[in-house]
Amino acid sequence: MSTLTGVWDATLQTPLGPIAIVFSFDGDPTSTASGETVPLTEVTTLPQDGTALSARWGADVTKPLPVHLDFTVTFDGDELQGTAKAGMLMPSGELRGERRTHTTS
Repeated sequence: MSTLTGVWDATLQTPLGPIAIVFSFDGDPTSTASGETVPLTEVTTLPQDGTALSARWGADVTKPLPVHLDFTVTFDGDELQGTAKAGMLMPSGELRGERRTHTTS
């Protein structure tokens, strides 16, 4: 079964253009993007058949705009895909990424 554990490099497609995000699920879950690191809130894994794992969480960011994002993501091995939604009026943005297999010093 897939796990959230590790550091994940992802890209979120937004109306402002793509945003690179680093999710860390080692210790307290965080998200780093646009030079800002914020905690992930209400991280919840969802029941899933097979080897994939689905999860939801929120993040309050201030860059590039102040907004609360709601993420719905499926983790399958070392790949993730899903969406992030900013409020009721904005469309969902596509999220894709992969787990880091090594870290650099």
